Amino acid sequence: MKKLEWMHYLFGLDKGHRCGECSHLESFRVGGKTVRKCKVYGESSSEATDWAGKWDACGLRNRSYTGAPVWTLKPRSTAQSRQQKAETPMDGQMEMED
Repeated sequence: MKKLEWMHYLFGLDKGHRCGECSHLESFRVGGKTVRKCKVYGESSSEATDWAGKWDACGLRNRSYTGAPVWTLKPRSTAQSRQQKAETPMDGQMEMED
């Protein structure tokens, strides 16, 4: 599920409004461009948390939110789960050093 779909799933859709109208949307200047982040979804230095003001707003538009960053609540994809399991050592597994 994409990040905006996840926000709509959790908080509903605020029909007729855009994320750009929301107090949770922050803008930053990075290099020569403007980057937007949703404080509710969660912020990082990654493009994965970049946001667009033109997107349909979720039900939290201009409402308070004190929970955990939403991206941390999102279920992992199957590929991410497999990779994490592969990186977790098994009991008795030997480790190789560089």
